[in-house]
Amino acid sequence: MAIVIIAVALYRVATGKPLLPCGSSDPVTLAADPSISEEIGQLVADAGDDGCMSIEVESTSTGAMLRRLADREELPDLWVPTSSVQSDRVSRDSQLPFETVLNSVASTPVVLAVKNGEPSVRSWTEALGTPGTIVDDVADSGVADGAMLAAAAEREKGLVSTEQVQQSLAVLAQGQRPSNEGLVDQLAKTGGVAVVTEQELAARGEQNEADGIHTQVPGTGANYLSYPLVVSAQDPGRRDDVRKAAQNLADKATDEEFANTLAESGFRTADRAPLDGEAGVGETERLVVRDSGVLDEAVREWRLMSMPTNSLALVDSSGSMGLEVPSLGTTRMGMMVQTLTRGVEYFSGSSALGLWAFNAADPTRTEPYVEIQPLGRLSGPSASGVQGTYRDDLVSGLASLPEHVGGATELYSTVLSAYRSVLDSYDPNAINTIMVFSDGANDAAETIGRDQFFAQLREMQDPQRPVKVVTIGVLDDVDPTVLAEIADATGGSSHISRTPEEIPQVFAAAIADRSTPT
Repeated sequence: MAIVIIAVALYRVATGKPLLPCGSSDPVTLAADPSISEEIGQLVADAGDDGCMSIEVESTSTGAMLRRLADREELPDLWVPTSSVQSDRVSRDSQLPFETVLNSVASTPVVLAVKNGEPSVRSWTEALGTPGTIVDDVADSGVADGAMLAAAAEREKGLVSTEQVQQSLAVLAQGQRPSNEGLVDQLAKTGGVAVVTEQELAARGEQNEADGIHTQVPGTGANYLSYPLVVSAQDPGRRDDVRKAAQNLADKATDEEFANTLAESGFRTADRAPLDGEAGVGETERLVVRDSGVLDEAVREWRLMSMPTNSLALVDSSGSMGLEVPSLGTTRMGMMVQTLTRGVEYFSGSSALGLWAFNAADPTRTEPYVEIQPLGRLSGPSASGVQGTYRDDLVSGLASLPEHVGGATELYSTVLSAYRSVLDSYDPNAINTIMVFSDGANDAAETIGRDQFFAQLREMQDPQRPVKVVTIGVLDDVDPTVLAEIADATGGSSHISRTPEEIPQVFAAAIADRSTPT
């Protein structure tokens, strides 16, 4: 852990002032979020004129604080997290009382960094649900907290539904790809959208323009990081001295000198007044969540949704999938290829996906399906021998689906075969699922009956190796009853898209639902 020592004691010696008149030989420890630790260090140095005690400032994330608790390590005396939401979370998890001395040392809105040419984002829910959006680890980052709280505020205001927020979190969680670069540097190379702060972009100055990056705030507003000053010391013998040191810092934090320090680094003062000139985003509506527990719920959902998936996609390739969709100028299968190609981006590189096309077109075929791509880890090398990843193989396989259209829908036998396949390749560290995409019912002439199918499906199920079937029905002539029955029998979920426009949203909803516990 990086530690910045503010040697107030040396300053006392140099100026002839008393060394430690507060009656304590131990310095006060202050943990500050890495985004503001340097500015807090300057504040400590500026506030050292009362001759009280030395203060050591350490750069510490919320995740590091939680790890200290888990390891039963002593907490710092003072803490400056990014928001009261984080200090409340740590206090609640540890069941230790914290005391807020100053509600806000500084502030900055959470914003979007966007490469030139990217479209405007209307809401935080939309931003989080856009494939390719980059965000820090939710369990460790106040910036990620800010974005999730903004989406929750949109839900509280009735601008979006609970389901839409959950779908966005699922897309975001599954789509994250690890990188050793900072978010803005990563964005400059890959394009897309990144969740950052106004301060981070303001501090980069002209480099943003050179990288083709501009700032965006959704029309709904922004959540602000507030950086409270919190007493976290638990030793009763130290708390009075710690409070005095904290109050001294709180008094100094309102001075013009510290305001200038903040402005030089791109921070706003506690009153959230806009930065001077064109350095920031100006006046923005503040999004506030009334129910502070929503973040804990969202973080729990995030952790579950972030689990890799081991999933086999079954795509109906019966003759009806060759029908035209006039509004799109393509066939049903063409529509499905477009949706699933984009959907591949919803999954992290640690996920394993496979692709089958199923129909009863070829009576000489021993199986009711064609394996387009076997289960494989998306970040793994291409199986084709050319440069690229298995994700590229899957996209190529999707493009070939129109070649397999024809015949009737042999749903039952395909689901049973897929269930056996996923059980054989079961990954205990992933969510194991089968995703079925179909526009019809089980109408093949030579197939097992409904009762026999469900009997065999239930017989294969293993509580120690749960496999969910998630079904996605497409357009008006789909049979929702049988798809729902298959999903219910495995603890999965069923979704119906009645129009082409609904399909991407329904697919996102299916991703969210397949992440929920059985």
